Amino acid sequence: MQRNLIAVIASAPVLALAAAAPASAEAQDEYQARISYGDLNLQSDAGADALLRRVRSEARAVCGDRSGRMSISERREIRECMSDFEERAVALLDNDHVTTRFAGEDTPSIVLASR
Repeated sequence: MQRNLIAVIASAPVLALAAAAPASAEAQDEYQARISYGDLNLQSDAGADALLRRVRSEARAVCGDRSGRMSISERREIRECMSDFEERAVALLDNDHVTTRFAGEDTPSIVLASR
């Protein structure tokens, strides 16, 4: 079965970097990225991690990440765009195991209690 995660991002950093996105995205107000995961077992660490690598790779492409010299503000915009893209993609997938792997295993749990 072919499964795809379609992440739609319409944040300011993406729009500011539209020239770095593929030509088809320039004519749109938002960019859609299709990330296949039908070949992965998302309940396994390896499968979840493989999907997260695919999401990160697509985030780099969408947000215009590149090597070479760039201004600090451009680097910050790219990083913010990538972070937003990755967070939205993981939230859209809504898979507990992938979300846990994305958040990191060493993330401390937070418990709120009222007095």
